[in-house]
Amino acid sequence: MASARVEWVLRLIQTWNAGDVDGYLDALGDDFEFTPDPSFPDADTYSGEEWRRWMSEWRRTWAESRLEVLGVSERGDAVVLESRWHLTAKTGAEVPNSDFNVVAWFEPGETRPTRAAAFFDRERALEEAEKPTG
Repeated sequence: MASARVEWVLRLIQTWNAGDVDGYLDALGDDFEFTPDPSFPDADTYSGEEWRRWMSEWRRTWAESRLEVLGVSERGDAVVLESRWHLTAKTGAEVPNSDFNVVAWFEPGETRPTRAAAFFDRERALEEAEKPTG
C-alpha cells in the first residue's frame, strides 16, 4: 500500500494530466519551489508567482503535456518519481524525450511537498533525495 505522500504525488500528477494547471499549482501552494535539471535552458529555482507563470507557460507551449510515472519510491523525507514526459508540439508532432526523475521533499510529518527538483541523472536524483529538507 502506498504512503500518504506517494498517493498525494500521484493525485497531483493526475491533476496535471487532466490539464488542470491551476488545480496543480494551487495544490502545491505559493510556498512551493521547483528546480529543473541544470541542463534545461531556463534552469533556475522557481517559487511563488514566478513558479506559477513558468508552469503555465510550459503547459501553453505544448498541445499535449502528459507525465507518465514509471516508478516511485520513498527515501527518507523524499518521494522519487521515475518518469517520462509525453509531449506533443502545437504542430501535432510528438517530441522525443528522455526519461527523468523528480524528487519531491517533504517536511517531517507533512503530506504536501515543499520543494522538488528534476534530474535526468537517476543516481544524482537518488543522492539528492537523501539530503535533508531545507
